[in-house]
Amino acid sequence: MDTPTPDLFDPTPRTTMVQWMRSNEKPRVRDFLMRTYLVPLAGYLSATSYRRLGEPRDVVAGFFASRLDRDGWLESWRDSGIRLRRWLMTGLLFFCREEVRRQQRTTAVEVEVEEPIVPSAEQQFESEYAQTLVRSATESARASCETDGLVRHWNLFLRHFVDGATYEVLARDEALSVGQVNGMVRTAMSRFRTAVGEALLMDGADPRELDAEIQALLARLRR
Repeated sequence: MDTPTPDLFDPTPRTTMVQWMRSNEKPRVRDFLMRTYLVPLAGYLSATSYRRLGEPRDVVAGFFASRLDRDGWLESWRDSGIRLRRWLMTGLLFFCREEVRRQQRTTAVEVEVEEPIVPSAEQQFESEYAQTLVRSATESARASCETDGLVRHWNLFLRHFVDGATYEVLARDEALSVGQVNGMVRTAMSRFRTAVGEALLMDGADPRELDAEIQALLARLRR
């Protein structure tokens, strides 16, 4: 019996991204990459000597534009098994080296760029990535709650997890029981975790390790 091909039978986020490319939905891919990785990659670039190439966000945008025009680009990521953010970091460095060579050919002037890998660069990326992902997930979860008439649930969630208000205080302020507050906060929390989880899966996280990934992400923000 023939083995089903991944393109037809693998409903993973990796395959979803590739299908977007094949369906000529490059704007959708670009929007996802820009929304999730532009700021982290720009922060990473700014911590390297490649920042001399230009404004980091412009360089990253140029990197995305260049690679999205290449056939098989996302297939290469899918087949690599590497987390998307790591794959993009490596790809960005290759792009920067290409830009250095291009500038040297164009200007006939030696463009000196030191080896860019420094300890702080990766730390900068991971910090920016965590903040960007959580901001995006927060907005997505808030919109989801608003659409379903759960604004009160979302506000209670924010007051509990952001402001530190206890269930008892929230129950008193909202004329609810502690049990009601607990349930409403858990509902909003579920929306938030779903949004974070979806972004992590698109990055290539193992679904079986998703809870641990979310905990590690939130722990990084509390440092």
